[in-house]
Amino acid sequence: MIPFGSNGRRVAIVAGVRTPFAKAGTALKNLSAIELGKLCVAELLQRTELDGSEVDAIVYGTVVPSVVAPKIAREVSLLPLLPKGVEAVTVGRACASANQAITDAADQIVLGHHDVVIAGGAESLSNVPILHSRSMSEKLVAFSRAKTLGQRLAIAGSVRPRDLVPIAPAIAEPSTGESMGQSAEKMAKINHISREDQDQFALRSNRLAAEGLEDGRLTA
Repeated sequence: MIPFGSNGRRVAIVAGVRTPFAKAGTALKNLSAIELGKLCVAELLQRTELDGSEVDAIVYGTVVPSVVAPKIAREVSLLPLLPKGVEAVTVGRACASANQAITDAADQIVLGHHDVVIAGGAESLSNVPILHSRSMSEKLVAFSRAKTLGQRLAIAGSVRPRDLVPIAPAIAEPSTGESMGQSAEKMAKINHISREDQDQFALRSNRLAAEGLEDGRLTA
């Protein structure tokens, strides 16, 4: 990616690092999205021998933000390898959050605000937040505000088994109830993109990837 701004500033992605992909609940289940992000940024700095003091900003995204620590860029920026107070911006665009982070970082460089930015994204579907039902949440709030033992006992006694059923975040859009795959199928139908065309595009991608591995571009 080498876009040019009207001021002539050139932007280039000079290095990249990622962890292996793994199914949820398997090899990387004990690592949160924040921990995965920190591992990648630390490894990137070491591999490139980039002095952390040269980094102007961290732009990072995730799909399902942590309820406890929703600003993943801020958490990643606290690595001891990075300067204290480095700018940290968290972005969100569902599964394209990392792409948005890279785009935003490039924009900041083109505009002359920064020279060196680390951008990326991380997600751990092994560690998505599990929420209480609305009824249980209301009772927990009421319990915390109760001033007498009698009030607390009354609230505790009102809890029913259905209140204890947790709510896991759905990987779907709330307004339509559609997953990314379902939305993609609809988009393909509206735009008359056949399954054969999609398969040919996928085949082309795999062939280019194989060529990149063979000639060393992707393994350098």
